[in-house]
Amino acid sequence: MTEYIIRVTGGTEAPTLEQKTEILDRFRELVLRVLGENPPTTEVSISGVAPDRWGIAGLSTTLHHREP
Repeated sequence: MTEYIIRVTGGTEAPTLEQKTEILDRFRELVLRVLGENPPTTEVSISGVAPDRWGIAGLSTTLHHREP
C-alpha cells in the first residue's frame, strides 16, 4: 500500500468538498499514469493546515497575503 498526503491551507482558503474530490480524482490518475500505482492500494489524504501555521517566504500565509 502506498500513501500520499496533500496539504492545503485551511480556513477561508480551504478547498470546497467538490474541489477536494477533483484533487483526489486527478491525483489518482496522475500516480497511475506516472508511477504505475495500483489505485485500489493507493491512499491519498488531504490535510488542512491553518494559514497561520503555513509559511511562504519566511512569513505565515496570513501575513504573506497581506503584503502588497
